[in-house]
Amino acid sequence: MKIMNFNNLNTVKQNIFVRFFTVLSMTLAFTQSAFSADLVNMSVSNTSNETAEVRMVFNSTAPQIEHFLIDNPAKLSIDLIEATSALDKKSFSYNSGLVTSAFVLPVDGKVRVVLSLNDSVQFKLNKSNPNELIFVLGKLSAADLLSSVPGNDVVADLVIEDDASEGVVISDTTLNLNNAASASSISVGGKPMIQDIDFKRSEDGSGRILVKFNSSKVNSDIKKDGTDIIVSFDQVSVPQSIVQKLDVVGFGTPVQTFETRTNANGTSIIIKATGDFDQISYQIENQLVIEFKPLSVAEADNLRKEQFPFTGKRISMNFQKIRVYEALNILAQYNNLNLVADDIEGEISLKLDDVPWDQALDVILKIKGLDKRRTKNVLLVADADKLAQDDLKRIESEQQAVELQPLYTKYIKLNYADASDIRSILMNISSVQSSAAASASEISGGASFVSSRGTLSIDDRTNILIVNDTAEHIARIQEAIEIFDVPVKQVSIEARVVVARTSIGKEFGVQWGTDIAPIGLGGTNNLLLGGNLTTTNDMRDGAYTYNAPNSLTVGLPATTGAQNYAFGIASNNFALDLELSALETAGKAEVVSQPKIVTVDGQQANILSGQQVPYRSSDGSTAFRDAGLSLTVTPRITPDNSMFLELTVTQDSVGAQTSDGLLIDTNKIQTQVLVKNGDTLVLGGVYRVESVEQKEQVPFLGNLPIIGNLFKRSSILEEKNELLIFITPRLIDDGIVSQ
Repeated sequence: MKIMNFNNLNTVKQNIFVRFFTVLSMTLAFTQSAFSADLVNMSVSNTSNETAEVRMVFNSTAPQIEHFLIDNPAKLSIDLIEATSALDKKSFSYNSGLVTSAFVLPVDGKVRVVLSLNDSVQFKLNKSNPNELIFVLGKLSAADLLSSVPGNDVVADLVIEDDASEGVVISDTTLNLNNAASASSISVGGKPMIQDIDFKRSEDGSGRILVKFNSSKVNSDIKKDGTDIIVSFDQVSVPQSIVQKLDVVGFGTPVQTFETRTNANGTSIIIKATGDFDQISYQIENQLVIEFKPLSVAEADNLRKEQFPFTGKRISMNFQKIRVYEALNILAQYNNLNLVADDIEGEISLKLDDVPWDQALDVILKIKGLDKRRTKNVLLVADADKLAQDDLKRIESEQQAVELQPLYTKYIKLNYADASDIRSILMNISSVQSSAAASASEISGGASFVSSRGTLSIDDRTNILIVNDTAEHIARIQEAIEIFDVPVKQVSIEARVVVARTSIGKEFGVQWGTDIAPIGLGGTNNLLLGGNLTTTNDMRDGAYTYNAPNSLTVGLPATTGAQNYAFGIASNNFALDLELSALETAGKAEVVSQPKIVTVDGQQANILSGQQVPYRSSDGSTAFRDAGLSLTVTPRITPDNSMFLELTVTQDSVGAQTSDGLLIDTNKIQTQVLVKNGDTLVLGGVYRVESVEQKEQVPFLGNLPIIGNLFKRSSILEEKNELLIFITPRLIDDGIVSQ
C-alpha cells in the first residue's frame, strides 16, 4: 500500500552544530530584512478552468524564486527568496477557475506562496517590470516551459491539514530554529513520538483516524492481517496516556475499534473495520490520515470485479515444461469444454495453487501471445493477431452479405400511436447508430432499426407505416412497434376553486345648520350667524327665507341609503336644524368553481370558462383579455400509479371600471405536485383581510371630546377574502371516461 509522504528529501543528518549554524544564519537574515523586497500586492486572474495569470508586485526589485509542483493534490508552491509580505491577510479564495485558493506564508527568511489548483499544469515567468513577477499557468508547450527557475522539493516547512469536516487549513507555525526548546522537541531520546491520535466522521460516513507526530520524519507501514488493518511505526514512541483501545462503533462508520500498542520495534495501531469499504492512507508533514470510506453494494461489486475479474472454479496446477496444448486441454476438460487449438506450439512451466481456472487460462494465453473465442461449450484458442484478422474478415463478409440481402415491403397498421411519431423515433435511433458507413453494431444485431438501404414512410390518412428493408430489420421494427403502439393511460383531473368573501361596513354622519339674528331681520343688528355668506347677506337685506339644506353649518352625512334622524327649532330670529345619519352593511358571498378535464399520460390539457374583457392597448386600439376560470395540467403516471402533475389554475373576475377599461382581479397558482390516485390535495390558499377606517371632520372642533361627534363623519369597512384550491386526480384504468 503506497503512502504519500511529503517529507524533506534531504537525507543528511542534522546535528547540533548544523542547528546552531542555522540559528545564526536566520539571525543575520533578520538583521538584513530592511533591505529585502516586500510583497505589496498579489492578484490572480482565472482566464478559464485551464489557464490563469498570477501577478506579484513588490516595493523594490523582485526577488529570486524557487518552486515545486505537486500533482495530487494539484498545488504550485513559489518561494520568494529573502522577501517579506506586506499583505493584510494570508489566505485568499476564488470562486471558479484554475486557481481555487492561495496562501502567503512567511517561512525561514522567505515568503512561500501556495496556489491550490483544479488540475496539474505548467507555468512560465514573465518579467516585463523589474518590480513585478507574472506567472502564466496552463498546459504549455516545451518551448514555453520554465527552464531558468530552479525547482525545490523541500516541503518540510509547509503544514497542510486536509480535513473534510473542517476544510483546508494551512498553518505557518512550522519549526522555529530560533527557539532551542522548539528545536530540541523534535524527538524524545532521539526517537520521534506520537503526540495525538484522533478519530473523526465525515459527512459521507467515512471514518478517519488522524495520527499526529512531533516530527515529519516518520515512516509508516500499513498492511492487512485477516480482518485487521495494522499500522506500524518503526522506532516511534508513544505516551502511556495514548496506549489504549477505543470503541468508535457509535460513529456509524466502517471502523469499529482501534488500539494503540507498543513493542520492541516501536508503535503499532490495530484497526478493526467491517463491511465493504475503501481504505486510503496519506501522510502530509507530521500527520498521518487513515480513511475508511463505506461502499454501496454496487460499488463493492464493481471494485471486486475490477480488482479480480475471474469467477471460475478453482484449480491447482504444478508442471515443469508441459506442452501448452496439454495445459489448455486440462483446463478445457476441467470445465467440460471442447478445445479447438490452431498452431499451438511450445512448452510452459507453471505452479498455480487454488486459482480460478479462467485466471489460469488468461495467464497462459498472455504469456504465449494467444487469444480465445468461446461459443457455447467450444473453446477456440489461436494466435491473437490471427484471431483479430479473422474477426475483421468476418465483419467485412457480414457487411457484404447485408448489402446483398433482398429488400421487402411491409405495411404496418398502427392502432394507438401516431405513425409520424413512430417514424421519428425509429429514424432518430437509426441516425444515431449508423455513423460513417454500415457499422459492426448494425451487422451484429445492434440497436439500429433501419439499415442504410432501408426506408420508412407513412400514410397519414390510414395511419399506416410503410417499411422497405431487409427481413431482419423489418422484424426488428415490428418488435419495436409492439412496445410503442399501446394504449396510453388516461387521467381525470377535477379541481375545485372556492372563493369566499365577507364584508362589514359601518358609517355615521351628521348635518346641522343654524341662523341667528338677535334684534330681528332688517334691524340694525350687526351680529349675524348663518351657514354661508348667502344666508348672512339675505339676513342683512331683509329678504331672507330659511332653507335648511342650503343653510347648513356642518354637512357630513352618511352615504346614500343611510337611515336619517332630524331635529329642528325655529323662531323669529333663531333657527336650528340637526340631522343624524347612520348605515351598517354586511355581505357574504361564496363562489365554487369545479372544472374537470381528462387527458392522457404526458399530454397537456387546458380548459377555460369565462368571458373576454375589452381594454385599450398601447397603440390606442381595443383588445380583449380572457377573464374566467382556467385549468392547465400535464399529468405523468408513476410506476405505482401515483400522478405527478404540472398544474396552472387561474380564477379571474371583472373588477372596477377605469378610463382604459375594466380591471381584472386575478387569482393564480402554478405548481408541481405528486398525488396518489383518488386522493384530494389542497394546493394552497390565499386569505386576505382588508380593514379601512375613514374620518372627515371640521378642524379642531372635530377633535373635541363628545361634542366633536357633531363635527365629523366616520366610516369603517372590513372585508375578508379567502381562496382555496383542491385537486383530485383519478386514473381511468379501463380507458372509458365515466361520470
